[in-house]
Amino acid sequence: MATVQLNLQPSSWDLVWSSVHRILMINAAMVVVNLPLLAALAIVDRPWHYPAFFLVLAITLGPSAAGAFAYLDDEDDGLRQLVRAYRRHFRRSVALWSLSLAMTAVLVADIAVLRGSRAGAVLVPALAVAAVLVLSSATTAQADLVLRSGERLRVLLWSALYLSVRRWWITAMNLLLLVVAALIVNQAPVLGLATIPGCVIFVVWRNSRM
Repeated sequence: MATVQLNLQPSSWDLVWSSVHRILMINAAMVVVNLPLLAALAIVDRPWHYPAFFLVLAITLGPSAAGAFAYLDDEDDGLRQLVRAYRRHFRRSVALWSLSLAMTAVLVADIAVLRGSRAGAVLVPALAVAAVLVLSSATTAQADLVLRSGERLRVLLWSALYLSVRRWWITAMNLLLLVVAALIVNQAPVLGLATIPGCVIFVVWRNSRM
């Protein structure tokens, strides 16, 4: 029986192990930064009954994503570089993500109010699409925050919104990956958090740079 051998150059193996190391570091960082949110989700049975509380806890998701994107953009892959990347973009990322969460909360509240009315049949689908666009644009904007660090937040958000609509297939792919990752983490928290976040962040980062 013939055997298949992987004849990779040493530089290729270095690239593979460096990527694996970065993903594992991002997984650990995502858990540490978002530990209050993860703990609350594990304790509370029906988190959607406490939207304001979880909305505040979700603010950490933005800076953790921006830090991970900046870490992937850095040539070095040590722990110090990851911490530095997180701290470098923290303030702008929090501001951008908080604005996006506030806009999403308003849209979701409008959906909840209008879904039983006559106008709801027309407005609810439009508001739902708007909420999805805001969240997808916010994710893309976190990547742009790293690539265009000197740009104003308003410009970054509008640019991300434009790219999300123009490259809708990439936006749909990113959202699908994020939903699948959330479902996996929900079903198997330990295994999911140890493997999934870094892989999804890596793919979203690559898609955002296309």
